[in-house]
Amino acid sequence: MIRNWNDLVIKYFYKKEKEFIKIGSITITKHEIYERIILFSNVLQENLKRKRFFIYLALPSDISFIIAFFGILCSGNAPILVKPNEDINDKLEGSLKISLDKNESDFFFDEKYVFYCKNKEIPNSKNMNSESDFFIYTSGSTRKPRCMGITFQNVHYNIQLHLKKISHRRGTTLSVLPYFHIFGLVLDLFLSLEFQNSILINPTKGKEIDFLAELLGNIKNVYLCGVPRTFEGLIEKNFLSQVKKCSAGIIGGAPISSSLANSLRGSNFYVGYGQTEASPGILLGDRGEFWEAYLGKAIGVSIAISNEGTLLFKGENAYIEYMENGEIIKLKPIRWVDSGDLVSLVDERYFYRGRVGYSFKLSNGTWVVPEEIEREMLKKTREFKEFFISERMGGGVELFINSNDSSCIELVKKSLPDYFMNEKISIQTVFLWSKDSKGNVDRQKMKHEVLDTIRNSL
Repeated sequence: MIRNWNDLVIKYFYKKEKEFIKIGSITITKHEIYERIILFSNVLQENLKRKRFFIYLALPSDISFIIAFFGILCSGNAPILVKPNEDINDKLEGSLKISLDKNESDFFFDEKYVFYCKNKEIPNSKNMNSESDFFIYTSGSTRKPRCMGITFQNVHYNIQLHLKKISHRRGTTLSVLPYFHIFGLVLDLFLSLEFQNSILINPTKGKEIDFLAELLGNIKNVYLCGVPRTFEGLIEKNFLSQVKKCSAGIIGGAPISSSLANSLRGSNFYVGYGQTEASPGILLGDRGEFWEAYLGKAIGVSIAISNEGTLLFKGENAYIEYMENGEIIKLKPIRWVDSGDLVSLVDERYFYRGRVGYSFKLSNGTWVVPEEIEREMLKKTREFKEFFISERMGGGVELFINSNDSSCIELVKKSLPDYFMNEKISIQTVFLWSKDSKGNVDRQKMKHEVLDTIRNSL
C-alpha cells in the first residue's frame, strides 16, 4: 500500500535496472536515480537538522529536477516549484534556494552538488504550519499567478483516476512538458512512472517539434502529452501519421481547434482539462473523442455550473491552501472551487466557451464571450486567423488584428455578429503577437502594451 512519498519513490525507482530516463546523450537507470534521491534526501536532513523548510526548486525539467524534487519530499521538506532561472529572491523570506550552476549540468554524478547548501546560512522559516507537501504556481492566464499547495493525497487520488481511464504499460514516454507546471508534473512525469515507461526528455527548451519529429514513428508504444500547439506544429510538418501511431497521451492546457479535432478524432489520445488547483484533473474525454473546444467528462470530482456560467468543481484533488506574501492561507477542504472558465454542457460532455475574465457587456446589454465569438468568426475568415476581440476602455469594442491591410480588416469587421453593428469599434494593429506558453494569445499583455504605446506617444 502506497502511503507516502517514500513508498512512492520505492515503487517508481527501486529495483528498476531495466527502465531508464534519458536526456540528450545522458542515460541513467531509474534504480540509479533512486540511489541519488536517497542520498540527496539524507544530506538535506543532515544539513537542515531534521527541521522542515520550504525549498525553492528552480531546475530544468530533466534528471536533476527528478532527483531534487523527490529528494526534498523524502527528506520531509516542502519544494516550491518555479521556472528555471527565475528570480526568486523576493518570493519568500527564510527559504533555502536550490539552483543549478550552468557548469554543473551533470550534477547528479557530482557529489559537490549534493552539498550545495552545506556552508550556507539557513534562516528559520516562518509560518511553517503547512499541510501541503509541495507548492506550485498557477499559469495565471487572467490573474496574477498564485502559489498553490498540493498534498500527497491530492496527487495520489488524481493518479488513480487517470490510471482507470488510460491503459498504457511498459512503453516509452516522449516528454516535452515542463515539470514545474502541474500538467507536466502529474500527467507527464507521474503517469509515466506509473506506466513503468522509459522516459526520453526533450533536452532543448522550445525545440519540442524537432525532438518529437526525430523520434516519432521509430519507437513503439509511445505515450505523449502536450498542449494543442505542439500537435498542430507536428501536423503542419506532415507528422500526423506518426502522431496517430502513439499508444496514448493527453492533450490539454488550451482549447482544441476544429482542425485539430478533425485530425485526431479516432486516435489514441484523450482530451484533458484541469487546473493547478485540482492537481490537475477535472475533466477527461474518452479515447479518440475529439470536437472543437471539447474539455471532457467529469473525472472523480463533482461538477456544477455557476450562475455566471463558469465551471465549478470540488473533490479530493482540490487544493486546501495557498501561499501569499510568505504566509499560508488555509481553505475549507470540501468546497466548490470556481475555475473561471465559461463552459456549456451537452450530453454530460463539457465544452469550453471562454474565460470569464475576458468577457464583457456591450452598450445594448448583450453579454459577450470573445473566444466563443472568435471561433465562429474564424469560419468566415479562414484565410486570416490572428485577431481577437476586447472591451474598449470607455465603451465599445477593440479589434486587435495582426495586419494593416484594409481588405483584411474589413473582412474581420464584417464577420462580427450583427449585434455589434451599433458599437464603436476601434482597430489596434499589432504585429508582435504575444502568446503564452500554451500557445494562447496573451490578451492582457497585448492590451497593456498597446496602452503603454498610446501613453508614450502623448
